[in-house]
Amino acid sequence: WWEGVVADLKGKYPNFYSCLNELIMNNKIDTSLNEEWMKILWDWADKYQLDEEVIPRNKADLLSLTTIAIDTTYEYAGYYANSNRLPDDYYTTPLYHMEEVPKELACLLRLEDVYFNNVNANNFLEKISQLTHLKSLEILAAKIRRLPEDINKLQKLESLDIWGDGLKELPENICQ
Repeated sequence: WWEGVVADLKGKYPNFYSCLNELIMNNKIDTSLNEEWMKILWDWADKYQLDEEVIPRNKADLLSLTTIAIDTTYEYAGYYANSNRLPDDYYTTPLYHMEEVPKELACLLRLEDVYFNNVNANNFLEKISQLTHLKSLEILAAKIRRLPEDINKLQKLESLDIWGDGLKELPENICQ
């Protein structure tokens, strides 16, 4: 049945079909319908013992997330925002040894504010152009190799703060 519908669409609306196919192939279809990326995020959050407030473990709350802040440094410890002190075992927690943030964070399409400190965000940056509501991006103490060329697609971006020793140049089109 489904194959017949697709064949019919392809025959009647070849431009629509090719456009839809391009969107699917470039991962620009609404990701809220596909839950595989959520499982990846939840597994990552569990691995690094991220609190439910940082990465909610239910679909509705995860999809409505507008802010994410992850800080693995001792000085700021933004991860422990609701605590007055670091836990005694901070240096042995998985958070302290976080290797990188997954690119699947860019599937959180409602994100407006992103803050990472002392976290490798290169994978995340590869897909950042999907975040059309992003207003603020702050990545500190990170070995960012490069910003993606399509960062200029972030039309609502008001604040960009990238600090670290890996970034040597900005994309030519960043101010367009």
